[in-house]
Amino acid sequence: MNRCRNKKSLHDDFYPTDDKEAQNAQQPQLALGRLMQLASVAGISGREDDVGKLVQEQLQPYVDDIHVDAMGNVIGLRKGKKPMLMLEAHMDEVGFMVQSVDAGGYVQFLPVGPIWEPPVVGQRMHLHTSTSRIDGIVGYKQGSSSVDYGDMYLDTGLGGEEAEGLIKVGDAITFRDGVTTLANGLLAGKAMDNRVSVFVLLEVARQLAKVNLTRAVAFCFSVRHEVGALGIPAIVTALEPDQAIVFDVALASDYPHGIEGRLGESDLNKGPVLWRGVDLSEAMAMCLERIADEEDIDIQRAAWNRFTPTNASHVMKVGPAVRTSLISIPHRYPHGPNSVVAQRDIANLIDLLRASISSRELMGCAN
Repeated sequence: MNRCRNKKSLHDDFYPTDDKEAQNAQQPQLALGRLMQLASVAGISGREDDVGKLVQEQLQPYVDDIHVDAMGNVIGLRKGKKPMLMLEAHMDEVGFMVQSVDAGGYVQFLPVGPIWEPPVVGQRMHLHTSTSRIDGIVGYKQGSSSVDYGDMYLDTGLGGEEAEGLIKVGDAITFRDGVTTLANGLLAGKAMDNRVSVFVLLEVARQLAKVNLTRAVAFCFSVRHEVGALGIPAIVTALEPDQAIVFDVALASDYPHGIEGRLGESDLNKGPVLWRGVDLSEAMAMCLERIADEEDIDIQRAAWNRFTPTNASHVMKVGPAVRTSLISIPHRYPHGPNSVVAQRDIANLIDLLRASISSRELMGCAN
C-alpha cells in the first residue's frame, strides 16, 4: 500500500517528532548538507580514501568502536548482545582512470566500473592527482561516430609538458561534483549510487546515538563494490553477523528509460523498495514489511528471480547462515554524471530502519 505522504522530506518531517534536536529548524537543512557533501566527495572503486575519511568523521561520535580494515572498509559497532545485525552500504562510485597523456596534453582514460549512461562526451570532469584536482572537459576525435573510450579524451587546458608533469597513469577521474535540487523534492548529482544509502546509515547512527539498543549493531561501509563486490567479504568474515540488511539503489521504473514489466515497482516518491529473492531471507523480508505497515511507512515491493547485482548476494555467498535482506532507494539515470533520487524515499527509509533496529520481531528472524 503506497500512502505517499507529502510530509516526508529532508526539509520538513525528516526527524521523528519526539527527537528534541529536530525542533531546531536548522537541522533538516544540515542533514541535506551532509548528503550533498557525501555525494560530492571523490571515491571511485579502489580510491575510496577521501569518502572513507569523511564517513569515519561523521560516524565516530555515534558508535562505541570504529575500525578501518586493510581494504578501507569502515565498520562502526554499537556493542550489545546477539543476534548481531549488520547494516551495509557501499561507498565507492563509478568513474574513470587515466590511461595515458599524449604529446598535446590530452588525457586518454578508461572506465572504472560500468558506465551505463551514454552522454559522456562534453561532460565536465575532475581529474584527481596526488596533489591537486584538475578540471577538464571530455572531447572526442573529429569524424568519429562511435562513443568508444579510444575515441575520447579529457581536455584540461594543459599543454603536453605541463600535463605530463602533473598527471600520472592511474590517476582517478570523476564526474563533476555538486548536487542540484529539482522539483517535487528530487535531488540530482553524481555518486547518488550509493552515497544516498551511506547517508541513511550515518543519519540513523546519529539519531540513535543516545538510544539504548537491545542488540549489537554494526554500521558497515564497504569498498570496491562496483568492480566485483571485493570489499564486502572481508566485513562478513570479520563480523560473523547473524542478520544483515544491505542498502543500495534500484533503477526506477517511472521514467522513459526505466525498466518496465519488472517484478514489482520502484517509482520515485513512493518509498524505498523492499526486495524478495531466491538468495534473500524470506522471513526477514516479511518481518520488515510488517514493521513498515505497523509504523505506517511507505515502501514498495519488488523481487529478483536470480542472483542480485548487490552486496546482499555476496553476503550470502560468504556467510550462507547470515539471514540477509535488501532494501533500495529508487533512482533514475544510474552510473552516469547525474542520478536522481527523492528526499521522501530517503526519509521513509530512515524511519523504517529506526523502527527495525530494535524490533524484537526482527531479532526473532535470526533463529
